[in-house]
Amino acid sequence: MSTTEPPPSYPEIERFSFHNFVNDTIGKQRIVRGVVFKNGDFFDANGKGLTFERCDFSYCVFDRAYFRDAIFQNCEFTGSRFIDCNLRQAHFSICDLSYTDFSGTILEIRDVAASLPLQPNKRADVIRSLKVNAASTDDYEARSFLILQEIRNTEDHLRRVLTGADSYYKAKYASLSDKVWALSRLLVHKMSGIVWGHGEQPIRLALSIVGFLLILALADWIRVLETTELAPFDAFVASARYVIDLFLGATPTPIQSFWFVDYAILISRPIYLGLLVNVLFKLVGRR
Repeated sequence: MSTTEPPPSYPEIERFSFHNFVNDTIGKQRIVRGVVFKNGDFFDANGKGLTFERCDFSYCVFDRAYFRDAIFQNCEFTGSRFIDCNLRQAHFSICDLSYTDFSGTILEIRDVAASLPLQPNKRADVIRSLKVNAASTDDYEARSFLILQEIRNTEDHLRRVLTGADSYYKAKYASLSDKVWALSRLLVHKMSGIVWGHGEQPIRLALSIVGFLLILALADWIRVLETTELAPFDAFVASARYVIDLFLGATPTPIQSFWFVDYAILISRPIYLGLLVNVLFKLVGRR
């Protein structure tokens, strides 16, 4: 009876030299399959352009490693650390990044995000690490992307609380108060996303303002049609101009307006102004 040999294991990367391993073992194919590097120390390792399939990098430390254009397919990175590494244009496919830590590392954030853990708690840990990493490399676009990922992860967690997605959520969040708390927070998150994209999508804020004013203008349009002899189009122009002028703080042309329209504009104006200042502050801070 033939027995299957265990995959080769190289826990002491520095000792056997990753450079020699690449030249002597991999050859021209540049593909590493089924190798266990667990607890290895990749200091100044050069894996540019290599493809790793089903390799175990659990609890490895990558320090100043250069893996540009590398491909990691179905690899295990649980508990590993990347310190001052270059992973530019490196691709991760179906990898386990649970409890992985990144610091000062250049990477393709959207590609890494595709391999984030499915469990919200594990995903949150990796996202926090990636946010710190993005700040350390002045990658503000990545940080903005990760903030949205963090918000989506929180919403996923809240939905799991509401639905009792698995035994953990059923046991930990079983009471009615837990469900009400999750529902209220989820609604707030959704509203924040609709109104201003959580502060990370300025176009959402602009569309929100336009949509809000359009709804109020349509409401006043009905009032203008009832109280004047203006044609429908002229009545809408008059109501739209009134709503916009009032929102901008200008003196509007008097019309017969619904009282709730005036109050809605007066209440929303400072709120939208505060959101706009917040968004502009973030945009300026990223320059």
